[in-house]
Amino acid sequence: MINEIEKRIMNFQNPEKIIEEFQETVLEAKNSELSFFFAKNIKGADIASLSQIIIDNKDEEYCYKLAVEVEGVNIKKLEDVILNGNNPKWNLLAIENIETADKKAHEQRIINSKNAELCFKLAENVAGVDIDGIEQVIIDSKNIELCYNFALKIKGANIQKLQEAVSNSNDAKHIYMFARDIEGADKKKLENAIIRCEDGYYAFLFARDIPGADISALEKVVLEYKDITVCRLFATEIPGANVYDHSQVVINSPKGNPNEYSKANLEFARDIPGADILGHGKAIIDAGLPEYSLWYAEIIPGANIAEHAEALIKSQNMELNRHFIDNVEGVDSTEHIIKLYQNDDGSFDSVFSKKTLELYYPDAYRALFPVRYHQETDGIRMLIKRVQQNNSVDIEE
Repeated sequence: MINEIEKRIMNFQNPEKIIEEFQETVLEAKNSELSFFFAKNIKGADIASLSQIIIDNKDEEYCYKLAVEVEGVNIKKLEDVILNGNNPKWNLLAIENIETADKKAHEQRIINSKNAELCFKLAENVAGVDIDGIEQVIIDSKNIELCYNFALKIKGANIQKLQEAVSNSNDAKHIYMFARDIEGADKKKLENAIIRCEDGYYAFLFARDIPGADISALEKVVLEYKDITVCRLFATEIPGANVYDHSQVVINSPKGNPNEYSKANLEFARDIPGADILGHGKAIIDAGLPEYSLWYAEIIPGANIAEHAEALIKSQNMELNRHFIDNVEGVDSTEHIIKLYQNDDGSFDSVFSKKTLELYYPDAYRALFPVRYHQETDGIRMLIKRVQQNNSVDIEE
């Protein structure tokens, strides 16, 4: 409705005609938005009467807009509405944008509102304000992010009071950031607060980034947090970390997703010197995915090859077993193939045909098929003997 009226007004080109046709209607409507529009856009409009409508409506928003955007208004009367209003947002805007505003009165209105966000903006953007009063509002609000930002950005902030508020919170992120970023912070007190929070990730960050941190105490938090990603970070990035203990967290982590569990154990053993190689290997075997046993035996120095061989034999995955025999150092291929044959579930011949065994694994072939092997060998010997006797063929050829 208001937009429609505004469009109709702007269709007129002659300001005098607009006033003649519409001003009385606008005044009778007693609508703040329409009154402001008319006062701002129509040359010769009755500014005093239009302003009075907005003042009588106690409309803080349009009082502020009139004061900033329209010439010839009574700033004092408009400001009084803002000072006696309910939204301190307009008090802050009045301080920032109305040159003749009573800044102290608006400042006190903002402080009295207990609006911590606006109080912070007031301290950040306006010089000469009551820093102590604003700071207390922010501390009382228990908004820890604002406490941190106030300490970081506001000159004259009471670091100790703000630190007390941060330390007494359970906000590990801002406790860590306070220790990292705020000059004069009591790092030991903040470290104790981090430990009390029992947040392994921020305990790790504190150990990594804060000089003089108690690595042992923070590591205990990380280990009790039982997050394999955080344990990996700590074991990788913190000099002197007890890598074996972090290995145990990974080994003893939930096995709900065997693939993710096996991957975590493989990567920890592969990437972190001092990892519990045998423990991670057993964890992978217990997870029951033979491909990880293959990879583990193939790439992890110190892996228990015999245990992984048994896991692969048990899987009866012949393709994986052949890869294991061909690529893993220390494998007794003959023994491995014999065990596969003895445990065959019907899939042995799909990969280990007699021809394949004879060509590539002759020792296993002889062990599995001794009668056939000796028959074939004896036949060849007899043929050679006859040829030699007849001297009909060059044997070397």
